[in-house]
Amino acid sequence: MLAITLMIFNRINKQRNDKLQLAFSAKSDFLSRMSHDMRTPMNGIISLTGLTMEIEGLPKEATDNLKKIDDSSKYLLNLINDTLDMNKIESNKINLNTEPTDLSTFIDQIISVSQVSADQKHVNLEVCRSTDSVPPVLLDRVRVQQIVFNIVSNAIKFTPENGTVSICTSGRVSGDKVCTCITISDTGIGISSEFLNKMFEPFEQENSSATSQYSGTGLGLAIVKNLVSLMNGTISVESEKNVGTKFTINLDFDIADAQVEQPVAPSCAADLNGKRVLLCEDHPLNTEIAKKLLLKKEIVVDYAQNGKVAVEKFAKSPTWYYDAILMDIRMPIMDGLTATRRIREIPRPDAKTIPIIAMTANAFDEDKQKSLAAGMSAHLTKPIVPDSLYKTLQELIK
Repeated sequence: MLAITLMIFNRINKQRNDKLQLAFSAKSDFLSRMSHDMRTPMNGIISLTGLTMEIEGLPKEATDNLKKIDDSSKYLLNLINDTLDMNKIESNKINLNTEPTDLSTFIDQIISVSQVSADQKHVNLEVCRSTDSVPPVLLDRVRVQQIVFNIVSNAIKFTPENGTVSICTSGRVSGDKVCTCITISDTGIGISSEFLNKMFEPFEQENSSATSQYSGTGLGLAIVKNLVSLMNGTISVESEKNVGTKFTINLDFDIADAQVEQPVAPSCAADLNGKRVLLCEDHPLNTEIAKKLLLKKEIVVDYAQNGKVAVEKFAKSPTWYYDAILMDIRMPIMDGLTATRRIREIPRPDAKTIPIIAMTANAFDEDKQKSLAAGMSAHLTKPIVPDSLYKTLQELIK
């Protein structure tokens, strides 16, 4: 009888777990499709707004309106990214991609970007750093930036004009690790003691007249807390209403054995003028935008409306004719992953080495891994950032 009861219990438990797994899979699939379908029009809005803002002689009112469109669309993109990140956290799908990093240089880059935001808000940014003497470390640059930028942007947002935001970083060697402490403090509106206890919970926002003017999903700090925990670190906060707030983040990074990869110097980077790029994209608006961005650098653009046409054009071209291929993923007739594998299989030397860059609305980590596994050289997510596109082409074109 006990054995039968146990067998029934295990079967019920398995059925329940299977249902939960199906629910998680359905949710992830929905968010993946939603992300893709929203990023496609977002690519059009953000990219065309940026291109239009570069036109000389625009009336001031038009420039102001374009700036508001740009800010609003980027805010919407952040909401999409926050939703996706929270889903990854809930389904344990966030992986840390560490690489050798010079801590001082990395912190300086974060401060440089933060300075721009502070200047726009007319907030003073104070910096103190003592990481020059520590060796290179292994860290996930994207995720650590996400942690720090989230806290700093909140500090700037909630600090009134002429207020002060301070960023202090320190590092010390302990065994085979570098113990890093990052403190971010401000003279802003502060946080109530009641809200301090739940501020890291998803969708929580302080409900007060002082904060109602600041919009957001309430996911940012929840994501930060989970990322810090994923890195086996700690985060704490002290705050007083109408005085200010101080966040303290402690992260221990492994010391890197490999050398830090140096950025490509401008003199060593490929000159994109006259380079031939095969653009494979099925969406008319995305095609128009990509062509405009490439032509700005006087790149010669050839076009394929799907993966099958891209494979045929490459196969019929002379060896070394193309310098790079920009490949969308989701396309009719033949998708970008299949097209990439077919190109890599063509028996000629340039098929094995030509840079094939995914330029896609597929934004999940597993999407990037699929691109690389298919033989792609890099993965760029829409909306396309022009500087990232140019930098990637310069680094990959020999």
